[in-house]
Amino acid sequence: MKPTVKSHLVFTLLLFFSTFMLLEMGLFIAHQLLNVQLKWNLFQYCLSGLNEQTVGHDITKIMFNVLIMYTLARIFFRIAKQIYMSCKWNRIFHAKENTKLTKILNSKYRNWNTRFLVVQDDSFIALTIGMLRPKIIVSSGLLGMFSEQETKSILLHEWHHYRNYDPLKIFITTVISDGMGYIPIIRASVRYYKTWSELLADRFVIKKMDSVYDLANVLLRLSNLNKVRNYATGVYFANSTINYRIQQVLEPEKSIHVPFLQTKPVLLSLFVIFVLSSIVMGGCA
Repeated sequence: MKPTVKSHLVFTLLLFFSTFMLLEMGLFIAHQLLNVQLKWNLFQYCLSGLNEQTVGHDITKIMFNVLIMYTLARIFFRIAKQIYMSCKWNRIFHAKENTKLTKILNSKYRNWNTRFLVVQDDSFIALTIGMLRPKIIVSSGLLGMFSEQETKSILLHEWHHYRNYDPLKIFITTVISDGMGYIPIIRASVRYYKTWSELLADRFVIKKMDSVYDLANVLLRLSNLNKVRNYATGVYFANSTINYRIQQVLEPEKSIHVPFLQTKPVLLSLFVIFVLSSIVMGGCA
């Protein structure tokens, strides 16, 4: 299966699973608070296996409610944090805008139909922010740090994120991971998706430039660069996947193996299922 297909499949499954779980949680809460009649519900089904007169039934019900409240609290906290951080850094970026360089960059790449914003900063800054109306942020330090072709490779990488609406997708997967991180395989899936979103952006650069040379130079220099700033508001060029990305440009003919079903997350997930099954079976006995 092609990496692009794998990436889309993982994102789709994450979205489907999280939507299903949130819907089931909402119906379970509505049943308790509003006495909404349910034909079938995952949590209610698990409770139905327990005798209502047993302590196990009451404990399990409390556990489900705590789990649901924890999940919803984590999701709302992440969304609120993202809104706050986005507003904060948008204000900072616009306050530090280098108008002259911004106009030059937008004019130079006007055929990309992309919004660029150059901020006055000596550090390396390259990221795509904005969920529905993304834009590419780069620093003046970046433009002076690399050659024209190297800078183009960085901008192409961010352009791929821009065209693919990756800030929105990364935000969705981060919310899922934060809210349902107690399911280890969810965290593993999100990590897998984020890694491949970066690798696919680099493949887009290589295809457009018909060479790995400039991108390889950038990645190798970044691996030893201290003046790199990361932000929690978008998809940025220098992140934790850089080792896979360096491997990809150094050995372009070799397929990259990104672990998906790691042993520890799978075993933990199976353990959680086993514990829940034991509770239900114990109540039935």
